[in-house]
Amino acid sequence: MRDPSPPSKPLVQGERGPPVPERNTQARDFAKVLREAGPYLGLGTALATTVGVLFALGFWLDGCLGTRPVLTLVFGLLGVGMALIQFVRMASTLNQPKP
Repeated sequence: MRDPSPPSKPLVQGERGPPVPERNTQARDFAKVLREAGPYLGLGTALATTVGVLFALGFWLDGCLGTRPVLTLVFGLLGVGMALIQFVRMASTLNQPKP
């Protein structure tokens, strides 16, 4: 079967097509919330990753060097310190107005 509507002509540069109705749905509202919360979710991920990676590095070095729990504690505390510094830097830039 053929489509009874006439074929649409291609748009010329600068020409606007027919208006598209705006959809107000819950999915659109949820997407907006996720866009606004995204940077804050990234903060938590950055904190956990920094601490976890440095803690794991200390644990691995302890196993290799036989200095069990010393390097795990040192690298774990170093990870917490670095994560806090990173958190403060990232959080301070989130609330600045964009140019």
